[in-house]
Amino acid sequence: MTALFNPATSTSFGAALHTQAAAVASKYNCANAANCTTQELIELQWGQSYVTLNPISADPNYTPVKNTTAGWGAYPVYGCEIPVEYYYYME
Repeated sequence: MTALFNPATSTSFGAALHTQAAAVASKYNCANAANCTTQELIELQWGQSYVTLNPISADPNYTPVKNTTAGWGAYPVYGCEIPVEYYYYME
């Protein structure tokens, strides 16, 4: 398990996870360059739909540009059947 999650091993799951977390933190300008906090992402999404309007992946089937997570892509957010974002209702 240690080898699997070791970010120092370039072929490990831990390295892939670390790389993705840093990419997300960079894209959304989070305080910690290695990882966004849940609170940072919630505030960006709920208040201005910033995450779903600016997805890190440019795959229109998985992460299309939308102003809500409800029904986002081929894998909708579990339990999110209607838009929950404040911004969605303010447009």
